Amino acid sequence: MNWVQRKIYLYNVTFGLYMLDWWERYLFNTLVVVLMWFIFYNGSRYVTEFCKRPRPVDNVEFGCQINQFTTLGLASVPSGK
Repeated sequence: MNWVQRKIYLYNVTFGLYMLDWWERYLFNTLVVVLMWFIFYNGSRYVTEFCKRPRPVDNVEFGCQINQFTTLGLASVPSGK
């Protein structure tokens, strides 16, 4: 039994899929794939929107540039207005 077959076997035993019929296993795996797709798709949309937000320190869009004020939540630096 190679590594991939062991992982598939572990997945089937962990979720109890070994006792299901082929169509029930197919339905469950389809639901898992759709759920994972929603999670990754919406997660990637959130990350891109988060990176496009202007930073509260200087109000200039720098993508995902992180500095000490935004990571610690210390946006008390004057904005220059």
